Amino acid sequence: MTGLIVSATGWTIRELDETPWPDALDLLDYWLDCPPVHLMVKDYMGIKDHKDEAPVSVTPEQFMAMARGAGL
Repeated sequence: MTGLIVSATGWTIRELDETPWPDALDLLDYWLDCPPVHLMVKDYMGIKDHKDEAPVSVTPEQFMAMARGAGL
């Protein structure tokens, strides 16, 4: 929920943390009728959440090789 509110409002996480909980819930309630544009575009384009996909299995060795390849 944090990501949704921050991305839709442009607030920082600190600003969200300082927002009273009832105000955040009011935003979510409002978005049921008038969703943020990025959610409407996502729905229109048929973009699915990656969390609905099967998890990717990576061994520790593969992870370390990817990290080294990225310069980490």
